[in-house]
Amino acid sequence: MKKNIALVVLMIVCLCFTVASRAVASETAQAFELKAKYTYIRSYPNGGGIFLVYIEPTSEFTGKVFLNLVAPARLNARLRDEVLDRGSLVTEITVEPSSDIRPGTKYIKLAAVHVNGLYVQTVQRIQLQVEVFEWEGCDNPNLNEKRDLFIKWLEQEHQEFGLFLNQAYQYYITYPEILIVEHGTYLNSEWEIRVCDHVMIPPYDWSMFCIRKRGALKPLFAAKRESDNTIHEIPVSEYPVLFEY
Repeated sequence: MKKNIALVVLMIVCLCFTVASRAVASETAQAFELKAKYTYIRSYPNGGGIFLVYIEPTSEFTGKVFLNLVAPARLNARLRDEVLDRGSLVTEITVEPSSDIRPGTKYIKLAAVHVNGLYVQTVQRIQLQVEVFEWEGCDNPNLNEKRDLFIKWLEQEHQEFGLFLNQAYQYYITYPEILIVEHGTYLNSEWEIRVCDHVMIPPYDWSMFCIRKRGALKPLFAAKRESDNTIHEIPVSEYPVLFEY
């Protein structure tokens, strides 16, 4: 009887050791990495913001990654895609802070659970930061006018991108508390349009534009409007970016 009990205990110990070893192995040999293109943005009450999040898989990666987001309710943070795999590597987190949100730094926590078949392989986490400023944002007729000039030119000169005019966009100030150069973001379900306008006298009253396909990590195209309203393509790298986003 004692021998039987000892044998059962030994089997349980061996089983626990095997499970623990497999857990450690799966944690150390991760088949992907969860990343964010940038981890900090600025926003304001009734404003907006967007994070670009993606997975970087190894050659051994298979299965799916399920995402879970935890954020303060008044940030109104939303995931564009909750499941990623080798065919869909990028998702977005949009924020639309409510009118009664208090200024200060807010944190978004994102967990990525890698499931392969019936088994959870690994869990990874990242933290994102939204600094909410006491700032007022409203419709910007000047920036809207520059956007429409660019859109008309884009539809005429680069028809391969499709139609942009007469569509509904969510507008917000990209960088609250930044003056002289106005920065605005326009979002719809398909595109992100960014506009920056140098509010100066001619010949220094230029504007720049860039477009990014939703679900992509990088802008697809950029252009510049000169003081005489002529527009020409520029390298995407020349579009001005503050705070790394």
